[in-house]
Amino acid sequence: MSNFVEINDLTAIHAICTDLLCTFDKMCRDAGIVYSLAGGTLLGAVRHKGFIPWDDDVDLFLLREDYEKFLEIYGNKPLKNENYELIYIDNKGPELPFARIVDNRTRLLHSRSLSINRVWIDILPLDGIPETKEARVEFTRHLKKLRYGRLLSNSIPFTGKKKWRAVLKTPVAVFMRKTGIRKIIVKKIIKESQKFTYSSVDRVGELVAQAKVKGTICKNTFRDYVLLDFEGKKFMAMPDYEQYLQECYGNYMQLPPVKKQRAHGVKLSVDINAYDGELKEKLLKIYNQQ
Repeated sequence: MSNFVEINDLTAIHAICTDLLCTFDKMCRDAGIVYSLAGGTLLGAVRHKGFIPWDDDVDLFLLREDYEKFLEIYGNKPLKNENYELIYIDNKGPELPFARIVDNRTRLLHSRSLSINRVWIDILPLDGIPETKEARVEFTRHLKKLRYGRLLSNSIPFTGKKKWRAVLKTPVAVFMRKTGIRKIIVKKIIKESQKFTYSSVDRVGELVAQAKVKGTICKNTFRDYVLLDFEGKKFMAMPDYEQYLQECYGNYMQLPPVKKQRAHGVKLSVDINAYDGELKEKLLKIYNQQ
């Protein structure tokens, strides 16, 4: 019998995400697939040797062909840990142009998005990008419009910075979900992201989630990974991670202003009794100390 309790502490999400990351790492190693920590997760590994204190998820990169291989091997079948689930566009993830592994022993209420309802890690493919910044801006112009449509379709009813906008967008978002428009948009994002010939480029980028190129990665050296410390364990990272982080964050070793040190805005409930071992002990300790 499930017994969900609320835990208002990001360290609980960090503990569960770390276990999800360990599972993903083993899945990739078993399949002979190289990945990289990405985004804020990679920044956290370099600057904090773990999670950025206010972060609440994990981002990971795979080269497009390895991403497809990963889904082919592990998609549409139970994972070794029956409490974890791989979701993507063709497997219980119509709202996502990328893949996630989620923990079904958790419940999340997100302040802005219906697509986030369990503790998760994001698995993001890397696609070909034009060489110049100007060409990248033009290449992603249509992607940005599609991304806005995806975010709108996943928005929480009657939420938004302006009341009139929140009221207006709610019926539109419901209509997009009910009629399947959301899934059509997601499929278009996946298709548009792969339009630039992958085999002809030296550098790749993440397009499906951000709809813009924040940082570039060398495709030819990506699999020559290095290992970085993260939460007391070691995980794969692209060898040119310093260039990637500089392109994304500038002086990435410097903390941002306090007002920008904030999480997505989630409320976590956990079925602690469904866990066992060290992770259960951690969650019990966090719950009892809050």
